[in-house]
Amino acid sequence: MTRYLIRKDRDSLFAFMRRCYRPDYILADERFFEWYTHPPRMAAAGDTLPVIGAFWGARLVGHIFVIPHYFSNTTGGKTPMVWNSNFMVDPEFQQKGIGPVLIRHLFDDGSIFVSAGTGASLQQKGGRDLLTTMGFRFAFMKKYVFLFGKEGLGLLEGVKPRDQEIVENSIMKRERYKGVSTKSMKLVGLDGRITGFWQRYGARRFYGTWRDEDFFTWRYVSHPFFKYHAHMLFDEERDVVRGVAVWRLADVPSLGRRVGRIVEFLAEDGYGEMLAEKLLRALQVEGAAMADFFTTTDVFEEPLAALGFISSEDFTARVPRLLDPLSGGDPFVNLVAKNIRDPESGPDFQSFSRWYATAADGDQDRPNTVPLNE
Repeated sequence: MTRYLIRKDRDSLFAFMRRCYRPDYILADERFFEWYTHPPRMAAAGDTLPVIGAFWGARLVGHIFVIPHYFSNTTGGKTPMVWNSNFMVDPEFQQKGIGPVLIRHLFDDGSIFVSAGTGASLQQKGGRDLLTTMGFRFAFMKKYVFLFGKEGLGLLEGVKPRDQEIVENSIMKRERYKGVSTKSMKLVGLDGRITGFWQRYGARRFYGTWRDEDFFTWRYVSHPFFKYHAHMLFDEERDVVRGVAVWRLADVPSLGRRVGRIVEFLAEDGYGEMLAEKLLRALQVEGAAMADFFTTTDVFEEPLAALGFISSEDFTARVPRLLDPLSGGDPFVNLVAKNIRDPESGPDFQSFSRWYATAADGDQDRPNTVPLNE
């Protein structure tokens, strides 16, 4: 039997996650769970949790999280969607048909399903094969990396002879851009104008999560553990927002380094270089040795490359995604999506060529465990 869980199921759910993931799993933390499962669209959900559970008798043996959001359809409009994450079946009950039953329940309740995940975790659980069989499509996000100096090479797994030259060339690209005047542009804090920017620019250009003020406030401002920095690129001469960037600092305790994790980067044509330079300057002031950014779109490839971001997979595959503890395994993030109401969706939807998604879609930009200082 499958059904949506309710609040009185939480103890069973937390016990299941601690058993099947690990004892200190972040989603079994009360504060993180309450935040993650209550985005703006859950405001009137009552006792129902956005989690479909599978039961073997009275025992919870599997689940999939279905976090409700809105989807941008490139026409300026939005439609309901869900982030599906944490698809898990108890190892004792795998190979019993429980996974497909959970997915079919998911199909009964929505229209578009989006998830950001990691390739290794899906392969370990056999999840990718199952989801592919049931019509989900996969694409690895492109990874962009900027090193502020050769000391950042200490973060790489297996330094190669040409790596220092690559980093030096990257820094030189940024130096050449520093002389370009951006006097009329300044970074300002996030406010309600982000909704107008998204409606004018993002909603007409990209498929993906609807990114208005409510989304930014929930996803970043209200995060229970991470401190995100959100800035809009504001054109003072024309009184209009030209872009937005969101980032946070992550410490690498084993190396005594800081990494800037960029989770949003959106800029109108002609303004990407300005936003990237101001973003790098802010990260450098905070002492970052490196910055990274995962995204599906290649729209910002040119401005990011112009500022020295490295996207060669030979290089970025050796830059760890997991920082505490530092681990080079599974360095990339993928996007998983399906449109159940329109399985023959057009080529843009199917190929992800017009998608804007980042590691902040789904649950990939999160602590692995509850931070010790909390």
